Amino acid sequence: MPLIRKLLLAALLSSGLVCLAHADTGFPQDKSDLKADPAVTWGTLDNGVRYAIMPNAEPKGRASLRLLVKAGSLNETDDQQGLAHFLEHMAFKGSTHYKPGTLVNYFQRLGMGMGSDANANTGMDRTVYQLELPDTKPHTLQEGLQVFADFSGGLLLQPDQIDSERGVILSEKRARDSVAFRSYKAEVGFLLPGSLPAARMPIGLDDVIQQSRRDRFVDLYNTWYQPDRITVVAVGDLNVKQTVALIQKEFGELAPRAPARPYPDLKIPTAIPGTEFGYHYEADAPNTSISIQTLQPFPGQDSSGIRLSDQTLQLALDMLSRRLDILAHKENSPLNGSYAGVYDMFQQVRIGTIGASAKPEQWQAALALVDQQLRSALDHGFTAQELQVAVANLRTDLDQSVSSAATRRSDRLAGAITDALNDGNVYTSPAQDKALLGPLLDKVTPEDCVAALRKAWTGGRRVFVSGNAKLADPQAEIKAAWTQSQSVATTSGANDNNLKFPYTDFGPAGKVVSQKRLADLDVTQVTFANGVRLNLKQTPFQANTINVTMRVGAGRLTEPAATKPGLAWLTLLTFKAGGLDKLSIDDLDAALAGKQVGMDFRVSNDAFTFGGSTNRDNLLLQMQLLTAYLTHAGYRPEALTMARKAIVETQAELTHTPEGLLQTRIDSELANHDPRFGIPDEKVLMSRTLDEVKNWLQPQLDKGPLEVSIVGDIDIDKTIAAVAQTLGTLPDRETKPDYANQRIVNFPDKGLSQRFTVPTEINRGLVYIVWPATDGRDIHLARRFNLLAEVFKNRLWDTIRTQMGSSYSPEAFAQLSETFTGYGMVGVLITVEPEQADKVTAAVKKIAADMQAHGVTDDELERARAPILTGIRDSERTNGYWLGTVLNGSQEIPARLEWARSRASDYQSITKADLDSLARHYLVKDRNFSFTVVPDHKITSK
Repeated sequence: MPLIRKLLLAALLSSGLVCLAHADTGFPQDKSDLKADPAVTWGTLDNGVRYAIMPNAEPKGRASLRLLVKAGSLNETDDQQGLAHFLEHMAFKGSTHYKPGTLVNYFQRLGMGMGSDANANTGMDRTVYQLELPDTKPHTLQEGLQVFADFSGGLLLQPDQIDSERGVILSEKRARDSVAFRSYKAEVGFLLPGSLPAARMPIGLDDVIQQSRRDRFVDLYNTWYQPDRITVVAVGDLNVKQTVALIQKEFGELAPRAPARPYPDLKIPTAIPGTEFGYHYEADAPNTSISIQTLQPFPGQDSSGIRLSDQTLQLALDMLSRRLDILAHKENSPLNGSYAGVYDMFQQVRIGTIGASAKPEQWQAALALVDQQLRSALDHGFTAQELQVAVANLRTDLDQSVSSAATRRSDRLAGAITDALNDGNVYTSPAQDKALLGPLLDKVTPEDCVAALRKAWTGGRRVFVSGNAKLADPQAEIKAAWTQSQSVATTSGANDNNLKFPYTDFGPAGKVVSQKRLADLDVTQVTFANGVRLNLKQTPFQANTINVTMRVGAGRLTEPAATKPGLAWLTLLTFKAGGLDKLSIDDLDAALAGKQVGMDFRVSNDAFTFGGSTNRDNLLLQMQLLTAYLTHAGYRPEALTMARKAIVETQAELTHTPEGLLQTRIDSELANHDPRFGIPDEKVLMSRTLDEVKNWLQPQLDKGPLEVSIVGDIDIDKTIAAVAQTLGTLPDRETKPDYANQRIVNFPDKGLSQRFTVPTEINRGLVYIVWPATDGRDIHLARRFNLLAEVFKNRLWDTIRTQMGSSYSPEAFAQLSETFTGYGMVGVLITVEPEQADKVTAAVKKIAADMQAHGVTDDELERARAPILTGIRDSERTNGYWLGTVLNGSQEIPARLEWARSRASDYQSITKADLDSLARHYLVKDRNFSFTVVPDHKITSK
């Protein structure tokens, strides 16, 4: 796998910070010594359209299609900024075979959900359309490819449809506006001044979006949606020969519709002299970020030599990142978080980057620490023990990828092939990757790694500070902090810990007192003498992959929220980070290097939940790790330090966003100010202690009811034995009380309408309206609420998005608690322009009133139900469904097993009358809770 260490923001913003080549009818492997994955059939039509087809069995009976168009925002002229992305929207607004307003409904009737099964995204260098077909019948596959052919050359681009979509685009632009985006844009402008990428964010400019006439769209579309810029990717349960014939049929006649245009000069620098300093202030930012970057020439086209050198560099980056992580966990560290990486941009430049986040008053210390750690690695290199940890982890990743390759899912494979083609990389199989990189791991040395790091960090530096640190004289202050840090001599930053995992013997194995197999579900249920309950299901869905979840105690049902508000939040933030009594969280990473194990922890409403993912070889170790956290939790002070840093950042973000107010105040309002709901303020959270966490949590870990579920590529007998040697050795577990009083949560007595403001510079508002419903214990009723919410969502899209153009993605939901008696809701959540909040609120209430008075239509029912049925069929071939929905807690709540038996047939049986009855009884005009949140600088009159 080639080295592409992208920054998270770059990926989130779909900016396409990867390679960009001129149109080429060949494939990357045509110019490389690397061989492409032989499981993929590669081909090119006479007109230049390329295709890549890969048969794949998971999910059974489905196919994933991708249409890659090598054109994005970099291909726009100055007066087209934003139209590449706008074109992506217009593809769904009318084409040769699909009249305006029909495509989305057609997809839904076919069993596809908008967003989940039909979607698209636009970056700087490409546009990608994706379809997840509900089946692979010849007609369905032909229809999917016909849709893509229409996107490639048959868009109608009708003026009225363009006009109706302008508001949607502006709403999406508003929804994506954030502190992170603004800071990212400023940093790109600083790093690459005068370049085209710095001036071509895919979302575009307001004036262009609002005013562009049809001719500008047609010019961009005809110029760049050319056959030799188009690739069709098809992965799934399909026949290659038939698929090739269908691609030839649908795309064979596609021809250029306009002369080719010279490719724009990106004006990207490939080196930087000296050191320069940049700054960007965001009052709403939750922290201050610092970064140090350098530029190098692009190393060349994908090849075995490039991959080997890149992997050596990646090992160095892994070791450097681990050093930074360890420092961030120390008491009084200025680092909140850190990263180190390298990424390639548009096949023109390689960018090395290292950075961190910190409190605003500690940005100088954070800059100094990151700078000195980078120089320490460059000056003194790494140790053999550090490299041993990095190599072990990479070797495990390679081995696991090979062992699980046969059961990879089609959507991920289609995405990976598309990314490789867009990036100019050869798509290779896990076996090919291991064959190439495995020998390197046997002989790579610390000296090799530091040499690779030094090569990546020759040249000048760009130092950038952004966020909530307000500097009076940024250039002078940043330069002074940098100069001071540079004057400090470096020492070795090595962290040598030759540690072993010591928690392997918990006493005599527990005895099984009952074991039964549920034949129809192929589920095995076991009870041990100490009361530990075990649920097992062997599945073929992910080869050599085993997923574990464990429920202990009663979670937030027992939280003393009235006297110790925020305790659950501090527990969530500190428990895993506290490590074990003999090993810190960093020591654990070293002791478990090269092992396929993990540990997640959450405070759920009715249990403390643990989770992990492992394989056959490491299943016993996985169970030992979970048992060690139950019996030898560390509650280390550094966990509290890290938690308090996170609290400060999170509270700052919550304070400055409409979504934050939803979590901190509105959730509490809806629960009639029950102290278990909502997130307490910073002062309250900071008052909680580790002793309080331990006193609340540990008794439940010691004796609370415990149920573990394990799903995947397991041997039933060996798995029972592994649990017997670990959880089966624990003291007897207590029986879980019913907690009847703790399960009581009430809505306020009367509906209400409230308006809130938040201090923010981001011009984005929120409309949140809910109608009280009931809890989710009656699954028959809950499924009907789910379907009603889907109909509600489709009406929101038809009205709020399509007709009004007031929101990019209006959402409706049914949220029915399985823990709290009678507590549930049907609601909507819509991001809006603040000035349109009242208009959108009125429209939502009008939709609800119409549904209450007149019910739903048969067509609405079917368009909502068909994608759900597709999802049901798909989910039944996933470990996640069996683990999280069926087995998790199934001995405590046996009804879960019956829910699985009836799911598909129950959804099939839902009638229009069922939904009409729910709408009539629950979408009551005077029984809703309506909240509007707008920026305080954009307050509008009601």
